[in-house]
Amino acid sequence: MTATAVAVSRWERATPTDQTRPEHAKRVVWVRRAVTAFAVVMLVYLVLPIVTTLEYTPNQPHLPLLAAGAFVFGGCHLLIVRLDPPGWQRSLQGVALGVQAVLTFVIPIFGGVAWLALGAYLLGSLGIVLRPRLAAPLIAAATAGVIVLMFQEQLGATEIVLLTLQNVITGLCIAGGVRVGGLAVELFAARDESAALAVDNERLRFARDLHDVLGHSLSAIALKSELTARLLRVKPDAAESELDTIRDIAAKSLTDVRAVAKGYRSLNLTREAASLTSVLRSAGVHVADFAVPEDLPPQVADALAWTLREGVTNILRHANATRVELDCRRDATEVALTLSNNGVGLTKRKTDAVGGNGIAGLSERVDAVGGRLGTESPRTDWFALTVRIPSDTTSIGQDTKGSRR
Repeated sequence: MTATAVAVSRWERATPTDQTRPEHAKRVVWVRRAVTAFAVVMLVYLVLPIVTTLEYTPNQPHLPLLAAGAFVFGGCHLLIVRLDPPGWQRSLQGVALGVQAVLTFVIPIFGGVAWLALGAYLLGSLGIVLRPRLAAPLIAAATAGVIVLMFQEQLGATEIVLLTLQNVITGLCIAGGVRVGGLAVELFAARDESAALAVDNERLRFARDLHDVLGHSLSAIALKSELTARLLRVKPDAAESELDTIRDIAAKSLTDVRAVAKGYRSLNLTREAASLTSVLRSAGVHVADFAVPEDLPPQVADALAWTLREGVTNILRHANATRVELDCRRDATEVALTLSNNGVGLTKRKTDAVGGNGIAGLSERVDAVGGRLGTESPRTDWFALTVRIPSDTTSIGQDTKGSRR
């Protein structure tokens, strides 16, 4: 990331010409217009001194210079209060602040008391352009300088206090109005960024779920298709039975894909365990029946079901296992599921067409319910996938909603 990119704020990245976010652009344009209108209204403190000078001292020799100075002063004010000045205008803001500071003290010397209110603009500009740590002492110094001018004009104590309060309050209004406008635009940009992040997360969720659903089903279909092709010549009846199984798997896959699209992705742990055991046995893998704990919290059962599906899918795709051991136990604190196989280090099956990110997606699911996902080699040439989840999920919070919508 370059230094230029670091200096760009969120609302500057979301320009009003951004056609991908028209609503955001419209809001930004209205905020900028409001800030500009506010800045123009505040120019009343430049109009009043001119009117006062024309009314009470119409023949003042310095009137053209005062008018020119007021015009330059107003231009500096409008440049400083812009929310999104282009690069060249942003570089001129410091120059405009310096010119404004000089005119704040020069114009009253020639124009008199009526021009002492220019100090309000200077205080506001300091609060806009400079950081608070630097602006605070300069604001105090500028206020003191204007007070010195008031003494030179021989104003009374009451007039000095009132005029100083007017300058300070007006300066706060100018700086506050511009900064609030900037914060509003940043808030709009932040909200849009949050919405975009939510969309990205949903895309990742959908990709993960689609992988989990179709990875197992397609692997099972490919495996049973190979088995059916071998049985057609020797055992037509068994081949017909396998074709029925393939049809059932395909129908179930369609239902699962529709469920993913709708956002309802819960699995039945007992039914999933029976289905996966049958698929493994059809592939010639020895697997014993195992018991599933009853009355598991829905979040826990769902995470364990996805663990079984992903684990068995990986065995079918990435290992030539001949034996699989499944174990699921529950104690007072946690539920532990272990899926072991003896296919580590062997070649991939022909059903392994592409790689996947199932373990990463599975880890996200387990993390969402406060669990831990682990992989280990308990015995030589054996691989085990272990998931441990707290048996009481009431303290997990809202994180589980993302996996069960």
